[in-house]
Amino acid sequence: MSQHTDDPIPRWRDRPRGGEAAEDRAAALIRGALVPGEPDELRLARIGQRSRRRSRSSLVPRLAFTALFLVVGAATVLAARGVGWLDRILPAASPVPVRAHQPKHSAKLASAAPAAVTDVTPPEATEAAAPPPGPTPAVPAAETPRPRRHAHVSRRAASIASPEPPAPTLSDEVRALDQAIGLLRRDRNAGAALSALDAFLAGYPHGVLNREARLARVDALLMLQRLDEAQTALETLPLDSYRRETELQVIRGELRARSNCARAEEDYSAVLARSADAALVERALYGRGACRAKRGDGAGAAEDLRRYLERFPDGAHAARARQWLESAGQSFTRGG
Repeated sequence: MSQHTDDPIPRWRDRPRGGEAAEDRAAALIRGALVPGEPDELRLARIGQRSRRRSRSSLVPRLAFTALFLVVGAATVLAARGVGWLDRILPAASPVPVRAHQPKHSAKLASAAPAAVTDVTPPEATEAAAPPPGPTPAVPAAETPRPRRHAHVSRRAASIASPEPPAPTLSDEVRALDQAIGLLRRDRNAGAALSALDAFLAGYPHGVLNREARLARVDALLMLQRLDEAQTALETLPLDSYRRETELQVIRGELRARSNCARAEEDYSAVLARSADAALVERALYGRGACRAKRGDGAGAAEDLRRYLERFPDGAHAARARQWLESAGQSFTRGG
């Protein structure tokens, strides 16, 4: 039978076996290199049927063994409950509730030093752990940890009922100091302001506004004419070059001049060296001249008092300065 021209070209692996031509030998090589074909549908169906039979045959013994285990376990528990054997075993498992949750390292320490554990155990726990003479009463295991659970709940309820007071903030500190200074500046109530400032310093011993409160406290003491206390407060207060603190240094010099003119001159000289404020210079210049006259330094006193009159001829201390110069300062020259 002849082939038509439109028939497909035959494949080499489909050529008949046993030929001697070059094409036949190439076809044999190709057939040897090909992967064996997959099983047909009939073989796949037989393999799936065999696997399902094996899985069903292995599942039935497992289910039967599990059911038998559950039945035997339930019967054992019921029998133990009936004769009271389980009730006698459960209380002995944890005689003291406190030691029921000890970690492993605590158990090792307890076995290494039993005397220390005995000393720490409360008397109530020791009495509860010691069994009374005679047969052991059956106690339900669920009732043993109940007091500990109630104690935990009561402590939590107490902590919720009485919360800790919040820590003071910077706004609270500012508000408290503003109230105290208002009593001093606005109301001119030095006594109430002093009490409020003392309470502020006690409540905020290391507060941000501690220095401002101490300065205001000195003002309250001066308004109350409690000069000794004001001087004590100023002695422990470091002063810088600000105008307000320079004024407090003049005040400290005037308070020191009552008993210690040498220390007072230190304050006056420091103020005169750095301050250009006329009111403070007037007070410091006259105060240093008066201290020098009291200490016997006539030349220094005459120089300070003459400078005072030259700059402040109508000052608050001008009359006293002229009187001293007319009586005791005529013998002193400007150069001392």
